[in-house]
Amino acid sequence: QAVVGTVNPIPSAPSAGNVTNNSRCGSGIVNLSATCSTGQTVQWYASQTSTTVLSTGTSYAPSIAATTTYYVGCKDNTTTCETATNSRQTVVGTVNPIPSAPSSSNVTNGAVCGSGVVNLTATCTTGQTVQWYASQSSTSVLTTGTSYAPSITATTTYFVGCKDNTTTCETATGSRQGVIGTVNPIPSAPSASNVVGASRCEAGVVTLTATCSTGQTVQWYASQSSTSVLTTGTSYAPSLTATTTYYVGCKDNTTTCETTTGTRQGVTGTVNPNLPAPSSSNVQGGRYSFVSSKADVDSLIPLLK
Repeated sequence: QAVVGTVNPIPSAPSAGNVTNNSRCGSGIVNLSATCSTGQTVQWYASQTSTTVLSTGTSYAPSIAATTTYYVGCKDNTTTCETATNSRQTVVGTVNPIPSAPSSSNVTNGAVCGSGVVNLTATCTTGQTVQWYASQSSTSVLTTGTSYAPSITATTTYFVGCKDNTTTCETATGSRQGVIGTVNPIPSAPSASNVVGASRCEAGVVTLTATCSTGQTVQWYASQSSTSVLTTGTSYAPSLTATTTYYVGCKDNTTTCETTTGTRQGVTGTVNPNLPAPSSSNVQGGRYSFVSSKADVDSLIPLLK
């Protein structure tokens, strides 16, 4: 009677084209896959020589904290022969680092006087792109890039993270950096009760005054819309030849915001004409005096009675 000794073939490992590596951002589960020939089952191992099967089947989803290489062989479902140790195929689960948010020194807050556009900036490491968000947890990107210029009506904080251009990993929610757009108030002009006009007889210097709130400086202008500051400070002493109105606003010493054009307060310097001397027909008792000022007129009044 013949007795047959059968030599069953040892299955080859899956080819490189029949395994799928995968990656993830930070630690966690990574999905790997491998395929053997029909009638064979994939065996997953931690090393080329290990005899402990981690899992079987075309997919394996381990939780990893660092890049890890697994090894797959094929086991024939009929003969139970399997790929020889040291000839298994590698399958790699990669853990890519999660980018840190820009540091506080790599963001620039901005400010605007009253509502309007504010310019904000942030910088990530080379090979990363800045992502702008409305909150720490938002998944909606407002814009990308180193600068963002939103129009705001109130002080607003935006949040930036960094996205790796190669791995697409990005800063974790909750660890983004805040970038603040501040709306500073526009100072009001001095009230009518906080300005003092002045007058004089004939051309010459007249002293005008105005007062702003504490921490603000008075700005003097020739008109409501002028952008040229004549002088600063609580007093202004121009030389006038005719009655003239000047306009004052207030500038905040910290924010540099100032009163809006068109809302400045007027301060008037008045030039009064001198009175003429009495004619000879208006002088009694043969007296005649040259009148050069209002004071001279006042001194003549008793003589005219």
